Amino acid sequence: MIALLLLTLTVACGAPQTEPAPPAAMLAADITLTDAWAAPTPGGVDVSAGYLTISNGGPGDDSVLAASSPRAARVELHEM
Repeated sequence: MIALLLLTLTVACGAPQTEPAPPAAMLAADITLTDAWAAPTPGGVDVSAGYLTISNGGPGDDSVLAASSPRAARVELHEM
């Protein structure tokens, strides 16, 4: 479930690219990701940002423990 969230966060690392679908074991019926977007990053810029809404419709709490991207040396999460 967390892995699905991390794959979605890769949108924050530059121009959109087609990503493979996550394995079925990573899908979480109670977690929804909506309104994901990122502005194009101009060439030569080292920092980018992406935004999304993560909603938990299940009865239990979930936490994002880590984030990574094959397109960035570092990924940071900020709550707004």
